[in-house]
Amino acid sequence: MGGEGVRKLIVAALLAVASAGAGVAGPLHVVVPGGPIAPGERVQLRAEPPAASSERESWFIVSGPGALGAGGRFKAPYLVPAGGAVTVVRVSRGPREAPITATAELRLKEGSFPGADSCAGPGQAGLPNYGD
Repeated sequence: MGGEGVRKLIVAALLAVASAGAGVAGPLHVVVPGGPIAPGERVQLRAEPPAASSERESWFIVSGPGALGAGGRFKAPYLVPAGGAVTVVRVSRGPREAPITATAELRLKEGSFPGADSCAGPGQAGLPNYGD
């Protein structure tokens, strides 16, 4: 076998190893609650497959209401408008130059957290509407 044949064999072997490693882990996805999230509820999101202890993982909200902690802990807003709302979250894993990402939608249940009406500030007749 000549030099070109050896080179092709090495490249093929490296590609096989790389694709086998990728196939074991499977694509990244976000595990979300089964039903709508109630106003004020806290839920723990997680990415599957689990990250290795050395892997960098970042969580953030792409769009919609709520708050999201660094470890994937989501807190729904106290007030969710009639008809509910959707928050889109994303997890990013790996090096900044070439991260692997997954996006998911969280459905929020319409309503208000008990006592949310008492959160109005001095001189404020009521809480602002969603989006104000």
